[in-house]
Amino acid sequence: MAQPPLDPAGELVLDRPDGAYSAVEEAVRLALQAAKLCPKTGRTSAS
Repeated sequence: MAQPPLDPAGELVLDRPDGAYSAVEEAVRLALQAAKLCPKTGRTSAS
């Protein structure tokens, strides 16, 4: 049985001026920070 595609709800934005990141964006940012590809913002997933 095939599964329907899981399309994103919206565009992935990794640099939001208001800092209102989705859980997926937050996870990607943390991974990029760990790889030193994204500037550290001081935000955590609990913020």
